[in-house]
Amino acid sequence: MPRGARRPHGNWGAMRRRALPGTLATLVSLAACGGQFASGGASSVAVPTEVRCADAAQLRQGAADDRRRGAALKSDQQRISADNRANFFASLAVIADLKCKVTVVEADEALRPALDAARKAETARGFYEAAHLWNHATFTASEVASLLTQRLPGGPSR
Repeated sequence: MPRGARRPHGNWGAMRRRALPGTLATLVSLAACGGQFASGGASSVAVPTEVRCADAAQLRQGAADDRRRGAALKSDQQRISADNRANFFASLAVIADLKCKVTVVEADEALRPALDAARKAETARGFYEAAHLWNHATFTASEVASLLTQRLPGGPSR
């Protein structure tokens, strides 16, 4: 560069300093959203710590709300996450209905990994992690539903 010539980038330092607050605000707002992008946004019902017979209607409504919310979302990933969440809550509603008909002591312990996976899915930072966790939670819940179904009076024999 010849002597006395100005640098082509001018006053970049001042421009970067002025852009810094906006950049920081954007990063903070994205961080505050946390797992909402992964899980599909706000939801109507929280993941319970246990499932009881009396919870069936609320769980069924939560599943329906998540399904409706998912249909209204624009992002494919958010729709998939909302639908995965809806499937999990529909499985919990089936379990709650079955608990009205049969008592299986080991069902609560068998359901714990599903509830733990669902709570992790709610706070997952990435779409794929959340999808994996929701699918794991739903699969585990379906195994519990199968256990309860097998114990129904007049139900399938072992």
